[in-house]
Amino acid sequence: SNYTKSGADVSPLESYTRGNVAQAEVDWLKQELATPEQKIVFLHHPPLRDIPGESNIGLLDNARELQKLFAQNNVIAVFAGHTEDLYSGQYQGVHYFVLPGMTKDPEYPGNFALIEFHGPRVSARMSYIDQSGQYTTVDVETEVERRRTLPLQTHIPEAD
Repeated sequence: SNYTKSGADVSPLESYTRGNVAQAEVDWLKQELATPEQKIVFLHHPPLRDIPGESNIGLLDNARELQKLFAQNNVIAVFAGHTEDLYSGQYQGVHYFVLPGMTKDPEYPGNFALIEFHGPRVSARMSYIDQSGQYTTVDVETEVERRRTLPLQTHIPEAD
């Protein structure tokens, strides 16, 4: 998803881009999703722009197009990263998860996630190294809700 709006591939070392899934990739994705089975999608940039009442942490310029595509094609969950944030929420019947990287988020160092399927429901548990040096496991949805009750803090990752 590191393309300009005109479809040019952008190397992270050359310049920074907000993110855009190239039209050729969107067309390919449309073909791949055009089946009746339930699906899960994994992306680098979170497609979470313009979700009412949420943080809108997504960076993809064509996020709304992808949200519509997922909602229309029996996608039950979308997983992403990039923002080094922690997010869980549903929009248009699709469950979106954003998980931080293993080393970039100081609140969740060394983390990894376990994704579980319960029929049409998807859940994720994340384990990370706590301050005592031991692994702690949290349910992602519960942790997101806990963080929503904390004072608002903006976390913008530093560029590599």
